[in-house]
Amino acid sequence: MAVVSGSGWWKRAGCRCRFFWLSCLLAGGLLGGQGEPLLAQSAPAVRVEMELATDPGFSPLETQSWYRLLTSLGVRRLRIGGAAPAAKVSLERVRLGRTTVVRVRGRLTAGNRLLVPGGSFSLRDAQRIRRWLEQIQQPPQARSTGPAGPFGLSARELARLRQLLSPAVAQATRGVARSEVFARLQRQCPLPLRVPPGFAAVLDREGGPVQVELQGLALGTALACVLRPAGYVLVVEKNGASFQLAAVPARQARDIWPVGFRAGKLQGKRFDRLFVAVPVNVAQGTRVTQVLVAFQKGLQMPILVDHLGLAAAGLELEELRTFHPPKRRPYLFALERLLGRAGLRLEVREDEAGRVFLWVTAAR
Repeated sequence: MAVVSGSGWWKRAGCRCRFFWLSCLLAGGLLGGQGEPLLAQSAPAVRVEMELATDPGFSPLETQSWYRLLTSLGVRRLRIGGAAPAAKVSLERVRLGRTTVVRVRGRLTAGNRLLVPGGSFSLRDAQRIRRWLEQIQQPPQARSTGPAGPFGLSARELARLRQLLSPAVAQATRGVARSEVFARLQRQCPLPLRVPPGFAAVLDREGGPVQVELQGLALGTALACVLRPAGYVLVVEKNGASFQLAAVPARQARDIWPVGFRAGKLQGKRFDRLFVAVPVNVAQGTRVTQVLVAFQKGLQMPILVDHLGLAAAGLELEELRTFHPPKRRPYLFALERLLGRAGLRLEVREDEAGRVFLWVTAAR
């Protein structure tokens, strides 16, 4: 009878045991799972955890909708609940081994909006939330100057885009075919500008000739203004570090490039003309279009009309009437009163280069 020495048996048994356990690990996917190599698992990971307080008035029925949306976008350990009117939003990064945990504290408001550091979102903003989540998972040194804003752009990228769209329109536009004006602006644009097939015909059919003078205003403001009467808006499409512009139907757009930007404090020489007092006497039943022509001449400042906004409110500019009793008033206040009586609202805006103009839109 052969006798197996203790040391030899243990060596052979140990070899077989190690082979057995290695086989089990490989078969069970513990060295990567689903055919992934071990090195792929060892790469540093980032996990987003979120805790959301609910403001008074938030509907509990919406809890499941937010839970489904956020978890589908990759949020882990999501907790919703706990009335906390004074709860502050915050974000912190914690390193746990090779995993970085991004802990977000936010709020769900009575208006059913998600408030988190760097953003305010509705349930329809899945793509914007996705971009925000991607942004906060980046290492601090790899991030831009702040959380993603409109179009997923940082504040620095938005400033750069605004600069690119700041050159003034060189040629006159009033009375020119809309497709011709757009073609000129497209040639002047330093960025790629995507349009749908047959777009020129659509512009002329839906928008008609350009009724305002855009000469001297910035390229971005002019582009957005030319598109709106035809039911189109200007959007920014980001692809990695680069971006391009596109003309899309207004109903399909979430973030849009505006026709200028609302001015903050109306201080400085740029705004002085708005506060010059003049005698105003507008007879009952005067057309708003006549008022706009007169005030634009007196102000020596562009006045642009939001035809798309008026159409959405069921208003036709040519049919609107107004009046103003005899009184001496600053240009700005007189025009606000005149337009208000016609169901319109006046905003002081500035284009990408800081040039001041007035924007007329529906009050509702």
